[in-house]
Amino acid sequence: MDQRERAIACGDVPLVSIPILGRAIRVYGEWHALCAWCGCLAKISPDSRVGGEVCCMRCDFGMLHGKAAAAEAFAQEPKPPPPVCRYCNKTQAEGGTSKWKQVAAPCDTGGPNANVPPPLRKAWYCPAHWRSWLPTAHQSMRTSEIFAHICSKARPMIGADKDTGGDDAMLAEQRAAAATVKPKRTRAMKSIDKKLNQQRRNRQAQQH
Repeated sequence: MDQRERAIACGDVPLVSIPILGRAIRVYGEWHALCAWCGCLAKISPDSRVGGEVCCMRCDFGMLHGKAAAAEAFAQEPKPPPPVCRYCNKTQAEGGTSKWKQVAAPCDTGGPNANVPPPLRKAWYCPAHWRSWLPTAHQSMRTSEIFAHICSKARPMIGADKDTGGDDAMLAEQRAAAATVKPKRTRAMKSIDKKLNQQRRNRQAQQH
């Protein structure tokens, strides 16, 4: 706020100290105060109160109303439905000890995932129909194909149904081209060939 002859590094001059404990102050047209419950500095409005005390409205429910009220409110919240096996539609029992497993199923377009975006699609499986290859299979295979493999107790070959004929043909062409290319002869190999040719001509001259 005051003009200085030279620049001053940040932190060389202490900031302005404003006492705010037990009061509300106005900064740039906004009212601020300390929360009576957690003590943090918060912007307040006429609705920022719990009972007769100022509140930041971000405090924990149990802190404001007590642990008993928080437990009662938690019990009244709607609970998510229990998991249902995607294969046999069996619902997990509340007191069951068997562990059900969930996998990401972006390719599943039926059942509960019919109207769900691919990144949010999930599938549950009971212990009787869980397979170790299910997480990988659900990334690329259709659900009907997965059910067929579970029914026949077979393990799918992931990616075996993809057409690789083009890649095989390209690889064969590269191998044929490499076979037709003559290897490059070094200087030592040329010197040896020259000596062998000279020896062959000398033997032919001796025979004549």
